Amino acid sequence: MTKHLSIVLASSLVISSQIGAEPPAEPRNSEIAPLIRKLSHPDFQTREDASKEIWQFGVDAVPYLEDASKSKDPEVAARAEVLIRNIAAGILPNTPPEIAELIDKYSQNNVNGKLAILRELSDKRAYKQMLHMLSWEKNNAHRDLLLRDFRNIGLLAARQAILKNDLDEAIELLKLSPREENTLRALAFLLKRTGKIDDEIARIQKFKANENIDEWLKILLQIKGDKKLLKQFAENRGDADVLSTVAVLDGDPVPAFDLIEGQLKDSASLAGLKMIRSTVLNQGDPKKAEKKADKLAQAILDAAQSTQNEREMEPALRSLFAGGYQDMAGELFSRYDDTQYSQYLDAYERPTQALEVMGIPSAKDAPKEYYDWVKDSVKRSITEDQDSESGHQARILEAAIFYFSRGEVEIARSTLKELLIVLEKEGLDRWHEVVRSLPEAGMSEMAVEFILERGNANNDLDNMVNALYGDTLAINRIWKSLRDRENTIEKDFVDMSILMGMYRSKLAEGKKLEAYVLEKAKKSGRNAYIDMLFSLAEAATVRNDLAGSLDYYRVISKLGKEVADRGDWRSHYRELAEGLQSWKDYISAYELQENNLRELPVEMAKYAISLKKVGRNRDGDEQLEKAVTMTLSIPTEYNEIALLLYGAGYKDQAIQMWEDTLIGFKPTDWEFHYTLQYMGLLSRYHILKGDWKMASTVASVEAALSLKNLSRDFSPAYSLRSGFYAFFTSGMLDYHSNRKEVAIWKLHKAHQMGIGDGLLADEFYPSMRNTSLAKEYDAWFGDAYAFLEKVLQKYPNAHNTHNTIAWLGSRAVRNLEGSLTHAQKAVELAPKQGAYLDTLAEVYFARRDRRSAVKWSQAAVQSVSDGSMAYQRAQDTVYKSHIDLTDQMKRFKTEEFPSAEVKPSTKKN
Repeated sequence: MTKHLSIVLASSLVISSQIGAEPPAEPRNSEIAPLIRKLSHPDFQTREDASKEIWQFGVDAVPYLEDASKSKDPEVAARAEVLIRNIAAGILPNTPPEIAELIDKYSQNNVNGKLAILRELSDKRAYKQMLHMLSWEKNNAHRDLLLRDFRNIGLLAARQAILKNDLDEAIELLKLSPREENTLRALAFLLKRTGKIDDEIARIQKFKANENIDEWLKILLQIKGDKKLLKQFAENRGDADVLSTVAVLDGDPVPAFDLIEGQLKDSASLAGLKMIRSTVLNQGDPKKAEKKADKLAQAILDAAQSTQNEREMEPALRSLFAGGYQDMAGELFSRYDDTQYSQYLDAYERPTQALEVMGIPSAKDAPKEYYDWVKDSVKRSITEDQDSESGHQARILEAAIFYFSRGEVEIARSTLKELLIVLEKEGLDRWHEVVRSLPEAGMSEMAVEFILERGNANNDLDNMVNALYGDTLAINRIWKSLRDRENTIEKDFVDMSILMGMYRSKLAEGKKLEAYVLEKAKKSGRNAYIDMLFSLAEAATVRNDLAGSLDYYRVISKLGKEVADRGDWRSHYRELAEGLQSWKDYISAYELQENNLRELPVEMAKYAISLKKVGRNRDGDEQLEKAVTMTLSIPTEYNEIALLLYGAGYKDQAIQMWEDTLIGFKPTDWEFHYTLQYMGLLSRYHILKGDWKMASTVASVEAALSLKNLSRDFSPAYSLRSGFYAFFTSGMLDYHSNRKEVAIWKLHKAHQMGIGDGLLADEFYPSMRNTSLAKEYDAWFGDAYAFLEKVLQKYPNAHNTHNTIAWLGSRAVRNLEGSLTHAQKAVELAPKQGAYLDTLAEVYFARRDRRSAVKWSQAAVQSVSDGSMAYQRAQDTVYKSHIDLTDQMKRFKTEEFPSAEVKPSTKKN
């Protein structure tokens, strides 16, 4: 949100006069006035020195110079006019000559010429000078035109001042800036951080209220974060937006629902909001609430059935999933996107339905019919498919991936083979595309198998090295090193596959191959050795061996001048150190790039946290203070720093920062929703604290906001989870508020939404054990466990299903013998899957076997850092897994064992 504030400018350049207040005091009068008098001194050098000293005062000297320019003494008037012109143009004594030259040309140009000069100055980062020039632009039309491209120039100039530790200058620069809301927020933010905000609030409150005064006072109160004062202000002015925000922070979601309702335009979203309001916020008769919600859900579905427009279906799907009517939405979802619907069903352990939606016969129940379908689909893919991304080929791949993930490896292999044989026979390049896609689905060894079966006709093995691992100098260097041996190309290809992690069970052999090519390079000379270090670092990253890659960059970082001009390796080093939370490495990597990173608040915050983690608390606090100040309260950066703090264990500080952001926006602003997601779905802070009033408020408002179109496609998982947390937290609030009947109804609703997903294990079962609902607890867990066991009857090798059922049992502290069997089976089927190893650790923890829990947790952490995971993953996903699993290991080492008993907690909620 960027709302232009029509603040009337007065003659002074400071904020107090811009919003209609009295001109500021003149603290520098005693310094400037005597210097002005010296401009007429008989001694030339005295006059020169006076001019230079006056120039140093910048804009503060202008009122005195304007008087001096009217002097009857020609030299005094001339000197004053020159100084006024220079100060107005932003030229100060320390301005570099090339910038001064551009500034000097500015006034002589038309508007297009001025724009070009401003862009040059921006490239040279001369933000302060630009700000001065724009503030003195007398042509209003020109100024408005020029400001279109430089709205944030004041923020950039202020950041430069903050870097110099001159917050007073940063404040003055923001006062010169265009009167945008984000600039005023930044100014208020700096006033708060310098301890001046209370004085400014007191001063502003003395003036007669008007639109500009009220807007500035509201921003000051929002940034100050005093909910009581802000609420009084909003009540006096009838500001429903501010009142709804304060209500959310006080644990009352109703005003936010009212505000959101006023912004929803389509009938499906409005009905969805009413459905959530009548259920999640209901504190009365659950039967009446459910009856009303059922009618609303049916009305939403009926209205959506008549449309063929996907975008018109989305509001209905969002509403039905968030409201817990996901099963009712099936036919509509299938029309919207049958592939996405099938993937959702598969993810939530409904495999039979997933196949039915895709129109794929079951290879388990009707193998002949299935393989007839495969053969027919292969033929049709040749004659009908326009590309490899959709159509029959894509559906065949979906079937193969489905069966592989369900542990039916031979069905997946035979399915792919039918397709690949025909694609090779037809001479289509799509053969390579299919094989190249397999490692992402965990079928890397199968990919190598298919490639070797095809052989090296047309130099295919050389081509597949580049197709699988990238056509880069690093990959080609390693491949050439292996090819220089006296082996067959097939043997070299297998070794390259091992080195690149395609055989997850042969990591030790891969390390030997790495050592071989590195030693070989060392014998070829220093440059060859360094080249190979970089190549192996890149290869390790490609195969997800992030710990190995970090090891190489540690060696590289010690080579000094030899690697000074070797590309952007420092950024890779820093990214790996951050992702693996190697604090000392991050410090080293940051300090190698400090000059390039010091203007980036988020990077500075990472450095600060690293310093604190290695015990340099004073340095870390100082850097963190500067980093947070440099954000100038811009939500994207401010929130990201809060997330970093949360992930590093500084959770209370992170929550306070998110609350600081929330209080500055109304619930329908994207900034509010974006911040609420951090506080709710990502951190679940209030749930873990047992603060059910705030947890319920955050979750219910998040569910309401999930109905809005935030320029994202419909995500069933996001909508369902939003609704799940709304029902779950509201039910827990009702329970602790002695509304047991409605609590049980909501908790049952949440449980039904979570069946088939590990979501129930995360907080639902652990929280439920702190209630007196033992009967309901055991019944709900029994339903979820039985549901998954039924899936395993048909797909006994579905490792993820085994893992999910073990995860539920371990977190619920129920059926631990069966859970251990399932966890062990999952690890047997996918031995290096970090999540499965972690679940096995969780089962042992629930069984009060700390030693085994820690042992398997350490294996889980190692699996995600050394590239031994069963599946290739995006780097960000690997980093998150590493952080989560490391936190789990700490928990297994230090926390008390969970109790199987279901009884009310003695902790205050």
